[in-house]
Amino acid sequence: MLSHQVVNNMKYIDVELSHDNLLRETRFKYEMHTVGPGLKNHVFSTDKNCSIKTKPNTFFQTNTSWIEKTEAFPPVENGFHLAPVYQLQPYDLALKSSFIVGIKYSRDLIEHSKIGIYFFDPKSKKWVYTPTENNKRKQILTAELDHMDAVTIIQDLDSPKIINTFPGNSGRYHIQDVNEIKITIDDPISGIESKESSFELKLNGKKLFCAYQPLKKEVSYNLNQPLSRGQHRIDFKAVDRVGNESSEVIYFVVY
Repeated sequence: MLSHQVVNNMKYIDVELSHDNLLRETRFKYEMHTVGPGLKNHVFSTDKNCSIKTKPNTFFQTNTSWIEKTEAFPPVENGFHLAPVYQLQPYDLALKSSFIVGIKYSRDLIEHSKIGIYFFDPKSKKWVYTPTENNKRKQILTAELDHMDAVTIIQDLDSPKIINTFPGNSGRYHIQDVNEIKITIDDPISGIESKESSFELKLNGKKLFCAYQPLKKEVSYNLNQPLSRGQHRIDFKAVDRVGNESSEVIYFVVY
């Protein structure tokens, strides 16, 4: 293990392997920086397109940090993959607080909407969206993270999917059978945030304050009293984390 004083601001490392008069040299181009408590640091990838901005309370102790542009990474299965993947290092380092990660993008992406920084979550084995700010003048996306993961840029143009509803559209129900509203919804790319502004649920024009269970991916509302006999209308709208919307109007009859 090299000391922090040696690796600070190092541009590359040459490794020499020798055996039986055979010699092999390999150069690793990592720009390493000493980081630690009480310090504000900027760490850059060798291509200068990815950066880490640390805070005085980001780290528990003094460490060496660098950014590795990687060719082998978990596939991006949903959305449009728009940038290289950068592994923030050390990937197994426990952090005390958060830091800011930035990724620059090319000029031809300036007018693209719904783009954000995603990190790879080893537990769920998925690329996960993190709230992102887009500085179009500088052509850079920034986000706040509290773990050293692989990061990249993904565009999400897909609206949330309304999978199932109860009551269902054109359904007919006995009055005693309708005591709640349930809507199953999914958004596999950026996801849906568990907050009131992510959903709008109305029954016969009256706004309802619904509950959302992320694990079940279910929006629900318990009716306080039986519905009157006749036709009813449900208006539902959902918004994902980057602003894509889906809506559905449901007509059903209670008898």
